[in-house]
Amino acid sequence: MAHLEPLPNPVPSSLCPRRGAPALASRGRRGVTPVEIAAVVALVTLVGSLLAWFFGARNAGAAADNAAENARGIASAVVSWRTDHGEGCPSVTQLEHEGYLTRSTAHADAWGQRFRLACHSEAPVVYSAGPDGKAGTHDDIRVVVR
Repeated sequence: MAHLEPLPNPVPSSLCPRRGAPALASRGRRGVTPVEIAAVVALVTLVGSLLAWFFGARNAGAAADNAAENARGIASAVVSWRTDHGEGCPSVTQLEHEGYLTRSTAHADAWGQRFRLACHSEAPVVYSAGPDGKAGTHDDIRVVVR
């Protein structure tokens, strides 16, 4: 009988699946698809926007609290000024120049606008226009001087 040689294998051994090996492992290493990258970017963006919304809401409340505290400091300076000068209504600038406001008392609110004094009634009011910058809206900070 004639000796028969086996035919050469047309498929490289690296691409042939092994017994018990997962199907993906048979193809070798696989890269990350653009769809997978887009999904990860979308998830990171979603988590980032949720965190920004959560912490932004907390900071907005803290800014309003800080502005109210600074307005109370100015109201305290008005009480001292009225004790020394009797009735009347000083401006924030006047309180500053006459030394009733210290450097530690902020003369501007958390949104960069100077506090104002209104003396339309017997009790002066220290106010800030609030985050929207418009006086007379729901977000105004108002402290009545007593």
